Amino acid sequence: MIMEDAQPIQDSSSQEVFVFKKPLVDTEEYLKSTTSLKEEQPIVPSQPPEQGVPPNKLTEFLTSFQCKSPMFPNDFGTVVRISSNETIRDAFKKMLSYQIMAIPVVNSENGKPVYILSMMNIIEFLMKHYSLGDFKANLLNSIKNMFASNKTETFLNTKLSEIEANGNFVIDPVYTVTEDAFLLEAVDLMLKYSAHRVVVLNQHDDLINVITQSRLIQFISNFVDSIPTCKKSLFELKLHNRPLICVLENQTAYEAFKIMQERQLTGIAVINSSGTLLGNISISDLKLIGYQSTYWNLLSKTVTEYLQAIRENPDSRIRSHAFAMLEDSSSKYPLVLKCRPHHTLGFVIRMLVYYKVHRIYVVDDYGVPTGIITLTDVLRELVK
Repeated sequence: MIMEDAQPIQDSSSQEVFVFKKPLVDTEEYLKSTTSLKEEQPIVPSQPPEQGVPPNKLTEFLTSFQCKSPMFPNDFGTVVRISSNETIRDAFKKMLSYQIMAIPVVNSENGKPVYILSMMNIIEFLMKHYSLGDFKANLLNSIKNMFASNKTETFLNTKLSEIEANGNFVIDPVYTVTEDAFLLEAVDLMLKYSAHRVVVLNQHDDLINVITQSRLIQFISNFVDSIPTCKKSLFELKLHNRPLICVLENQTAYEAFKIMQERQLTGIAVINSSGTLLGNISISDLKLIGYQSTYWNLLSKTVTEYLQAIRENPDSRIRSHAFAMLEDSSSKYPLVLKCRPHHTLGFVIRMLVYYKVHRIYVVDDYGVPTGIITLTDVLRELVK
């Protein structure tokens, strides 16, 4: 169904991709209303305690901590990596185990970082080697063999060094900073190259740390009240109304992942025929097939059915536990974070951090998405 406020784009796979370009109502009216979201909007988390961050100055924080700081990359100080002589299967298992979307690949001989293997690479392989018709056929047994057999010549059994040598698909480059560099330099690299992470090297070019957007935002959330920009509304910052890519609820999960792969997106909105936001599907949701191999056949099912499987398995580590456990009895989908134009950037940051997600949707009075805010958007706004 083609909606009045959306323009369908016909791509090479003959599926319709909806790009929303304007809200259904005048956005200025939002600022006059203090009505909360009428649906399952979760309670705003309280401000977390400060962790020794200099108050009132974001720049001071970014120029006070060096990239070798033990507070990165996670609460456990664990730098996850994988050797180039290991396989795609090994990488996939580590991503699932540590709840990450990408992993640095290091040279098996000298331990130097070579490139970043991401979930997008895995999706690109699937889109290149399998069509929707393949998943509708009896492909499940052969997929199981990909995980179970050590002799099968498949992508999952291919050594990472061979992937690099063959150059069959795009490999994420490694953006690096030295251990003595300050966080501001890492942020500048992220924004310059639209990178979600940078790796930290010591004087011997050994991998010693990883700085991610999500971890940076997590620490910044401790002192959002002292950042003037965070007190401004999304409307004031012009973040409330931007084109975004959507997929209909009755399209297949395969089509959704294909859209993400072709447009190099990490997530897209799921809507119904009226344009109402129902959920979100992201490349990290592909981890479902690693949690249980029988879920591979869900790629031929609708987005609704695929997301239902995620909601029914909150302990699968596909999504953060706190986020996955939140349910709305009237919805078939996992909770999707949404906000309104009158909400502040500080509100958005706290929501993203508390629920450990990478995006939040801006919706209008009718629940129609009018924009999307990602971690990259937040960082870019903060360091303007």
